[in-house]
Amino acid sequence: QQQKAEVERKNREIEQAKVVLEERAQQLALASRYKSEFLANMSHELRTPLNSILILGQQLGDNPDENLNPRQVEFAKTIHAAGTDLLHLISDILDLSKIESGTVTVDSEDISFAHLRETVERSFRHEAERRNLRYGVEFDPRLPRVLHTDPKRLLQILKNLLSNAFKFTEKGGVELTVRPVEEGWNPDNASLANALTVVAFAVRDTGIGISGDKQRIVFEAFQQADAGTARKYGGTGLGLAISREIAGLLGGEIRLASMPGEGSTFTLYLPLNFARDEDEPVPVAPHTFVPRESTSVASPAPVDEVSDDRHHIVEGDLTLLIVEDDPRYATVLRDLARESGFKTVVANRGADALRLVRDYQPTAITLDIFLPDMLGWTVLARLKQDSATRHIPVQIVTVEEERHQSIERGAFSYLAKPATPETIEAALDRIKQFSLPRVKRLLVVEDDEKERMSIEELIRHGDVAIDTVGSGEEALAALAANRYDCVVLDLRLPDMTGFELLDRIQTHPELKELPIVVFTGKELTAQESSRLKKAAKSVIVKGRRVP
Repeated sequence: QQQKAEVERKNREIEQAKVVLEERAQQLALASRYKSEFLANMSHELRTPLNSILILGQQLGDNPDENLNPRQVEFAKTIHAAGTDLLHLISDILDLSKIESGTVTVDSEDISFAHLRETVERSFRHEAERRNLRYGVEFDPRLPRVLHTDPKRLLQILKNLLSNAFKFTEKGGVELTVRPVEEGWNPDNASLANALTVVAFAVRDTGIGISGDKQRIVFEAFQQADAGTARKYGGTGLGLAISREIAGLLGGEIRLASMPGEGSTFTLYLPLNFARDEDEPVPVAPHTFVPRESTSVASPAPVDEVSDDRHHIVEGDLTLLIVEDDPRYATVLRDLARESGFKTVVANRGADALRLVRDYQPTAITLDIFLPDMLGWTVLARLKQDSATRHIPVQIVTVEEERHQSIERGAFSYLAKPATPETIEAALDRIKQFSLPRVKRLLVVEDDEKERMSIEELIRHGDVAIDTVGSGEEALAALAANRYDCVVLDLRLPDMTGFELLDRIQTHPELKELPIVVFTGKELTAQESSRLKKAAKSVIVKGRRVP
């Protein structure tokens, strides 16, 4: 009887403990959900005021009215730089929280090695020159033209690894080499072991190095190999932790080889064709490597000169700058442009195009993406970052299906090769109509007064009239009363969401073609991004590249 009573008492205790454990598990799940919601909200609340700091800091640093002394300009640039650092920290913490909660999405697509090379070279060249460090970027000629992975996540890892290398290197240099490999990764990694081709991205530096007993903890969040490095070099120790997790999401891994005082080599191994379960794998013959096509930025091709009208242009002429390295196609564009009433200036290199824009101030530009000396994306970025040229409409002409990317980067329109004379004539006519001198009207829909002021100051120009409203209903009333050329829309409004406002705008046939730039501090889910891309011309998440 006593034993039976004891067993029953133990059973009751086990039941109570089980109930307590279930309650704790529910509390933990609830706390995790609250944390995720809090971080999602904080991303908006932190990015919105930071965004104003960045935009206005940059405006002051540029000193367009030349009414600040050099010391004040330096203060403004310091404010902008400090705001950028803070934004990076916020982004890192948000990335880590998304990885922990399993909400990171991977969007696989093709990225050309030429584009990848140009991006990483441009991103760190200035840093290397400023600190008198060598910076080498070497891509193996056996690599094929494209890699199938998530370009955004891959660049995030490479920039983290290169930033780290530069941070801990005081003399010598940093080198990135990219090549196909057949070994080096953990044999237990099924994704790499089963891949037909594996690409290694190796970042070598001549910095302080890491001792063997500390090499594991550098990949742990908020850890650094030496507590003193945080004081000397700065940083939170999040970059490598995030990079390791993202590498795993892309089917790869990161390996480290290092000796104290001799430098470190971080190697990212990725399958050439990463396909998630729901993706169809891209078939590629095993270990067959094709030399990069002549579109590579590394191999300029001689181009015949195409005669143009540069010596016959007078003030008031409609002028089209044609940036195209194929002389036959450039000739076709030139002849059709002349028939449409344009005088033409032809350039076959990106550097020539940037110089000719300054010299001739063309009415419009048609721009090919693959040029002998640089990618057209670089030319477009430089045009849009310069207040003297950013108003010129640029039409992207390329074989690549990158319409959305073109519009998002500031292109006026997109023309896919091969184009027919009819489509080229229609495109030239659109540019001609757009270029007629008139004041363009912009509607800014933003409930935060400081943010509205930031956007106004950034875009203010003699040929742009800006109206601002603070709610969805006010926006609909303004759109009904006036004709606008563009709308800048924040997703978080007091009376309705930006999604609801977009849906209501789409119900008006006359507003279907209205360009809408969605401008938000909200972390977007994959479904929200997909929904926005259907309704908006461009989606900008508040961050460093916002201006």
